[in-house]
Amino acid sequence: MARNKLGAHLAIEEGRTDDAVAMFRDFMKHVETWTDATVDPSTGIAHTREMSLGFNAKRIGNIYRDAGRAEEAAKAYAEARDYFDQAMKGTEEGSKEAAYIEKEMAELPRREPAPSM
Repeated sequence: MARNKLGAHLAIEEGRTDDAVAMFRDFMKHVETWTDATVDPSTGIAHTREMSLGFNAKRIGNIYRDAGRAEEAAKAYAEARDYFDQAMKGTEEGSKEAAYIEKEMAELPRREPAPSM
């Protein structure tokens, strides 16, 4: 798990987009096995599986965006929205976790309207 995250960050620094995305996707496979939230001791926020998957899908969207790959970025951002929507359903209103999810969702690019025919 840690190797994938560290390797992904190194790949970003080296401009290896596809490697970075693949490593974050491998990390996300690990996150999918979580059954309990993981508390960040520095913030006290309990990160659920869906919160972490949403954050990493958003990160992948940013990697694609920075590489000029808008279509792939849009797909990753849509995936992030879906995960954050799921996470919000299980979150107590007004909690630190809800505020975190709202902040992350607010940072996602706006959805582009579908082209008219």
